[in-house]
Amino acid sequence: MNKSASNALNANITISGATPGSTGTLYSYGIPQDNAAEMGVGSADIATSPVTGLSTTFSHSFPAYSANVIAFGGSGGPSPTPTATPTTSATATQTATATRTATPTKTATATKTATPTATPTPVASVPASLAFGNEPVGDTITKNVTVKNTGHAPLVISDATPSDSEYALSVTGTCGAIPVTVAPQTSCTLGVAFTPNAVGAHGATLTVNDNTASSPQHVTLSGTGIVDLTTSQTSLVFASVKFGVKSAKSFSVTNHQTQPVTLSESFSGTNAADFSITGGTCTTTLAAQTACTIIVTFTPGALGTESATLSVSDSPDPLGPYTVALSTGATIPATVTPTALAYGILTSKITSKTKNVTVTNLSKFSLPISERFGGTNQSDFTVTGGTCSSTATPNSSCTIAVRFTPTGGGSAESASMAVTVGSDPSSPYNISLSGTGP
Repeated sequence: MNKSASNALNANITISGATPGSTGTLYSYGIPQDNAAEMGVGSADIATSPVTGLSTTFSHSFPAYSANVIAFGGSGGPSPTPTATPTTSATATQTATATRTATPTKTATATKTATPTATPTPVASVPASLAFGNEPVGDTITKNVTVKNTGHAPLVISDATPSDSEYALSVTGTCGAIPVTVAPQTSCTLGVAFTPNAVGAHGATLTVNDNTASSPQHVTLSGTGIVDLTTSQTSLVFASVKFGVKSAKSFSVTNHQTQPVTLSESFSGTNAADFSITGGTCTTTLAAQTACTIIVTFTPGALGTESATLSVSDSPDPLGPYTVALSTGATIPATVTPTALAYGILTSKITSKTKNVTVTNLSKFSLPISERFGGTNQSDFTVTGGTCSSTATPNSSCTIAVRFTPTGGGSAESASMAVTVGSDPSSPYNISLSGTGP
């Protein structure tokens, strides 16, 4: 009997007065049988196994907490002695020994159950892979790995470690804190958290160490980091507009995180002052996994094209801010009206007529002005005055007086006048001229 709770007993055995055979049978009752009797799983019967290497002096190891009986095979005779009396006594002793060891042989039928009564062992089963899908950078998602013990002995999980720092073991699973013991024919879950630190695919392996022969177990982990916030447009292009006229465009902002973020916007660049946020549904807080709109208004303030950058910041977010490029067509600083001057039919009493073209400078800048005539009867049309000089003053209007003096003798005449205004993309302004002489 080995009464040690944890250590096997290595015994040296010497037999005198008999010569046993080299083989025998070991009958043992120990921890596996006791566990089976307690839990009802496995065999509580006495374990039977063959032993070899027996002789008058041999060694054998007996497991912790076990009771053991060795039945010798009985081959060989008693040791010879010089007198009959000791021989008879020796024979009697040998016979008695044979009789006592014969009793266990009655349980030879136990040999038929040798396979079912093998020592129960745990068997671990885990899924081959666990996919987390897309997750915003810095955000955390947790999923479970199911660990099954399909064996007949307790499964002890001593450690579970992911190979990448973006994955971490979580106590959200039913297994609880490690180390943990999983009873036979039951299962529990290990929580695994994924927190991507950069955009792109992230792979790892979860290694589970346990007390099975197949340890460690491996689970392939996969997930992809995506941006926390997106804008529906990366640029807004405004068409050419006149000074004093506003133009508006909108875009949407989407928060992909599982938590709300604080929103803020700012403008930068050459013409930042000419752009502003004038509406939309966005406020200072954008709820988790929702979208809102931002309206950007352009108010011309410079000649030519304008540009700026709108930055949208959200917090928390390790990847922000996000930018939207703003650009415009060339601003229109002036208007020239009307687009046609019709002088009608002149008579002998009215040999010429003058009409005005109005130039309005809408901007805060001085604009150069010039005129040029063209067409079949261009020589019959001339600029004879008006309030405009060679420059249109800021935020004001002036006139160009155009006189028609026909020379065609009663026929219809036509021409055109081109008015060029500096820094105006709509320039030159072409004005058609028509009239009939007396």
